[in-house]
Amino acid sequence: MALPLKLKRQFCIYTDIKNKEAKALFSKDSSMETKIDIISKSLKIEDFNEIARPIILELYLKVMQFGATMDHKKQSTLLSIYKLLLDFIIIAHRPTRSNILELFKEQLFLHSVQRPPFSLCIFSSEEVKSITKFFLEDFYRNFILYYYLIKPKEELSLKLIEFQMPEMPKLASIEGIPITSPLQELAEFLPSAEPVDSEQEYNEMKKARGKKKEEIDINKEIQKLMDLAEDKIKKFSDKTMEEQDKIILETKPENKPKK
Repeated sequence: MALPLKLKRQFCIYTDIKNKEAKALFSKDSSMETKIDIISKSLKIEDFNEIARPIILELYLKVMQFGATMDHKKQSTLLSIYKLLLDFIIIAHRPTRSNILELFKEQLFLHSVQRPPFSLCIFSSEEVKSITKFFLEDFYRNFILYYYLIKPKEELSLKLIEFQMPEMPKLASIEGIPITSPLQELAEFLPSAEPVDSEQEYNEMKKARGKKKEEIDINKEIQKLMDLAEDKIKKFSDKTMEEQDKIILETKPENKPKK
């Protein structure tokens, strides 16, 4: 699955936690309340639901504990990468483990190779190995937990409504409107003064069609007989002509044998 455009090749150096806030966050003199307050405001934990907030806060605190030996620039970058992973789960359509791993690798590569302006070397090769191991053992393994914890729920509700067609009034029940057929309405314009019975007319038409069909069938039979007689006469005539030609050939003098 392709990554959303707003998540592609994004540098995370002081992106969410600025330089001054990072110094206060990763200072040993800062209290836990101050650190939680900075994390909540900078990484926008309040945007999550009430159930997800303490779990996401615990995730960021574990990342801070893991990177305690790093400087504040590396720690700020690592926290922003984790925030990017959480944003990807929310924005992407049905993200999977492979998608989240692909995004993590791309962001880690973007901050571990010195090739400006395409990438910057923030983490060393040893740090990349340790960060990858930490990611696989914690976030990657618990991906389903974070997915169902922060992914917006899509609920589909179906409601069945019984629809009844209104009863249409019958024609006979309408008062003041006479019920007549079209033929009865046109009866005064026809030659006969009586209304035309449509059923009787239909039967008469049916009989007329039957008679016409019988006449057509008789004509076909007569035509067949005439064709057969003509064929026989032709065959007889051809046979008679052949016999006559044979007799004429036999009576000719050149056909008689010489003595």
